Amino acid sequence: MNYRKILLNQRTNIIKSPSLKTYFEAIYKIIESKISNDEQILEIGAGAGISNLFLSHNILKTDLFAFPEYDVLGGVDMNKLQFNELTFDCIIAIDAIHHSYS
Repeated sequence: MNYRKILLNQRTNIIKSPSLKTYFEAIYKIIESKISNDEQILEIGAGAGISNLFLSHNILKTDLFAFPEYDVLGGVDMNKLQFNELTFDCIIAIDAIHHSYS
């Protein structure tokens, strides 16, 4: 199974599983309480755009793989971000940091 299919399956599982949906709702509720609608937000490791399910903020969602159907920009390596300093007010990464290296 390829990575794209795995991430799409994760998205489906979150939507269909009441316990997973409740878990992610709780995580994103905390995030939502810390950010405002006028902030520039970067999400790294966005996968299949799960944040779209829980946040209505304008977020630049990035991942190694593109998911244009969920507004996720592909080809973005979290270890080599190409954005200028001070471009974003907030960076979020849900279940992604363990994929990075130092």
